[in-house]
Amino acid sequence: MNKNAVQKIVLLSLAAVLLFVYILQVSLGNKSKTYTISTKDEITSIVFYTGTNQSNAITLNKNGDDYTVSSAGSSETYSASSSSASSLFDNMKDIHILGNAAKLSSSNEERFGLDSNSRITVAVKSGDKTIRTVYIGKNSSTGTQSYLTVDDSNQILICSKSMHTIYATTLDNLRSKDVYGVADDSITQITVNKDGESFTLTKTTKAPDTQVNDENSEGISIPESTWVISNSQESAQQEAVSEWATYISTLNAISWVDEKTFNQPVTQAGSLSFISNGITYSVQFFEIEDNEDQFLCSANVTPYRFYVSKYVAQKFLKSISDITTGGEDD
Repeated sequence: MNKNAVQKIVLLSLAAVLLFVYILQVSLGNKSKTYTISTKDEITSIVFYTGTNQSNAITLNKNGDDYTVSSAGSSETYSASSSSASSLFDNMKDIHILGNAAKLSSSNEERFGLDSNSRITVAVKSGDKTIRTVYIGKNSSTGTQSYLTVDDSNQILICSKSMHTIYATTLDNLRSKDVYGVADDSITQITVNKDGESFTLTKTTKAPDTQVNDENSEGISIPESTWVISNSQESAQQEAVSEWATYISTLNAISWVDEKTFNQPVTQAGSLSFISNGITYSVQFFEIEDNEDQFLCSANVTPYRFYVSKYVAQKFLKSISDITTGGEDD
């Protein structure tokens, strides 16, 4: 074999290798092509459930900036956490796809967690019309992506987010945990009942003896407020009471009580009430047997019982010694 023949064979071999590399790159490029599946219609509600049991399907509804959540297994409708609800809506409005994983088949359904017993079904609605149905499989091995199919497509897609984790949520997780919230400076009276002890603090306001000038050099009067303990000779620590009033001005639950399953014995630990803008807010606290971390609570502003941490309960149920001269504000 002469030298020219060897060179031709080498060149042809290199050309074949380069062609194979090009075909492989094109193939991989097509698989890794990213795009976004978007909906132009306004999403007004989403309904989702795991497996084939629709009796526990969760429905999120949107009305302006407000969200409500309900379960097919209950007739109750609750206020939903805006941040949690909006996240579920946004992830259905724009689904970012990294590429194709495989063709849909009976073997691949189980492999990617898309079989009827494992997948999460999400029906996306605009008004009464279902505009998209997404079937969510398991998360990828990294936990940062997930597999899904959309509508009647036979293609299993790779989504850029861990959608299985996002939509494998519960009614309690989606419910708003806000019990109440008022302006701290609007509180004018606080009453505590604890361990057989009861005391009331009242805020009195009077005009100052002197005036100060505002930015226009006009004299204005700044009212002075003082907290007074009713029927007591002791003086209240003004800063401690003001900080306390700020703390109790908002109350958030850790979670809401499942009345169907709750059966633990409780003991009343005390109560706190306060007046804000003429409205009375009251909270009852109960110690739970065999639970040192949480307290059971009820409040007059909601029909639903809820849990708070032991720390919160202790911050609410102060003793008179905590807010009088010489007391400690823990």
